[in-house]
Amino acid sequence: VTAAANGSGGGGGGASAINDLSDAYTADSGNTIGLGTGALANDDGSDNKATALGFNALNSLTTGNSNTAVGHTAGQDSTTGFGNNFFGYNAGENVTTGYWNICLGNDAGKNLTTAFGNILIGDSAAGRVNDVNKTIAIGVYAGRGSSTDTVVIGYEAKYKFNGSSNNSVIIGSQAGYDVESNNQVFIGYRAGYEVS
Repeated sequence: VTAAANGSGGGGGGASAINDLSDAYTADSGNTIGLGTGALANDDGSDNKATALGFNALNSLTTGNSNTAVGHTAGQDSTTGFGNNFFGYNAGENVTTGYWNICLGNDAGKNLTTAFGNILIGDSAAGRVNDVNKTIAIGVYAGRGSSTDTVVIGYEAKYKFNGSSNNSVIIGSQAGYDVESNNQVFIGYRAGYEVS
């Protein structure tokens, strides 16, 4: 469709505002905007400064503010969480009241609920854990079994979900793969592969 000189759009009708679209929503003069079926479907209409793009992105958000979700079901269950950034299919999908989380990648931080202060980058980064806080997990499947106050970097680093590894630094492909103890430092390929 080509826009006419008078701005009327030269094609045969259509929406003249975002809220006229069946799969879009905006509130507070555009400070909150959702595009996609179910995006921001439960927003309270106040100045939440939320941006949602994708099917059911930030679907349950009511009063949470300063959240951004891009991707199919990204941040879908967030209700009152704030300062979250979810990018990717199912990224941060189950976060409800968590805050200050960055989940980048398909299923990154998918099962977090009330977690805060996490940076999770990579497909399924910390994707199986329910709640960790102040954790950094970078890499495909990194931190799937992660714990609080932990830095995990590398493919499948701290992969197994079988025990705590709080206050640890785990860097390297499959480093700390099956670690079950706190206060550990593993650096290198398969370093601390299986420690209990």
